[in-house]
Amino acid sequence: MTKEVNKFIWFDFFRGMAAFVVLIGHLRALVFKDFVPTNSIFEKGFYFITGFGHQAVVVFFVLSGFFIVRSIEKSVEKNKWSYKDYSINRITRLWIVLIPALFMSLLLDNIGLFYFSDAYTYSGQILSLPTMNPTDQLGISVFFGNLFFTQNILTTVYGSNGPLWSLAYEFWYYVLFPLAYFAFIKHYSLTIKIISGILFFLVLFFVGKVIAIYFIVWLFGGVAYLVVERELFIKKYILAKAIIITGVFVGLLAAIRIGISPLLFNDFSLGIITACLLCVFSQVEMKSDFLRKVTDFFSEISYTLYLTHFSFAVLLITIFQKQRIEFNITNFGVFIGFFLIILLYSFLMWFLFEKNTHKIKKWLKSKV
Repeated sequence: MTKEVNKFIWFDFFRGMAAFVVLIGHLRALVFKDFVPTNSIFEKGFYFITGFGHQAVVVFFVLSGFFIVRSIEKSVEKNKWSYKDYSINRITRLWIVLIPALFMSLLLDNIGLFYFSDAYTYSGQILSLPTMNPTDQLGISVFFGNLFFTQNILTTVYGSNGPLWSLAYEFWYYVLFPLAYFAFIKHYSLTIKIISGILFFLVLFFVGKVIAIYFIVWLFGGVAYLVVERELFIKKYILAKAIIITGVFVGLLAAIRIGISPLLFNDFSLGIITACLLCVFSQVEMKSDFLRKVTDFFSEISYTLYLTHFSFAVLLITIFQKQRIEFNITNFGVFIGFFLIILLYSFLMWFLFEKNTHKIKKWLKSKV
């Protein structure tokens, strides 16, 4: 998703913080031993806060739905829609980070397996990270399966790079929504509508039940866009609404984390409340200059951070740790050190690749 106008500055904040949450969750699982009962409020809070990685991805999905639906509808309204431009925009956005991430996973995982094959990080000893073991996951078929977004459909994720799982969801939602959209709007002929509808159901069958079900969560973001664009909510008492919705959002996250009533508090209810959060915060100004700077930094690198951090973190921690360590203040400093190094690595990857997305898009459109 590209950076939007200032009206959506809080959306950038949510995106950046979601990537941050994913990173610290993975890093905690790699560095520290599993949680054991303790009287330390700080330790309890740390383990609790670093356990929302999956929910952060749900927030990503809703944000993606908002902006993709927005981009398609805006293009159609201006009579500027084209499959060529849409495809170039989406594929460039994904591949400019994915291709380097795959090659770096290939390099880093092979180094790790060659020198540290028996390490806890490369031998599947961390039960909370079951996809981390890169053994038998570095073949060329898996590489191309991930390159063309069929991980967990036709292949496994590539190497140790577990976060790649969500990219398949994201890509196929980019395909599914335009097919559904043009099967129902008036802009195209009946033939185009029928073809779009048939393709929609074929793709839905191909991706499987789980990805198809989470398409509903993704669409909640699209519903949020329609509510915001058509001003379907009352604009009075925005600050009070923001406080209330934020409280409900946090409470729902806590209920999911604790495991209270999964039939009620789950990814779908989280998708709904996240969509409500977007509706309200589209009307809230971010007044803090410092918060804006933090938001700009993390939102700019969020996609690169999400896709490139894990294989690097696994090798980095393997080099310096023989086993996971106890949580204490001294070791928390070690955690922060690892965090900063990984953040620097992700920033460099962003600088080399994702930063040039606009240039690559422009060049491709001139050639295709």
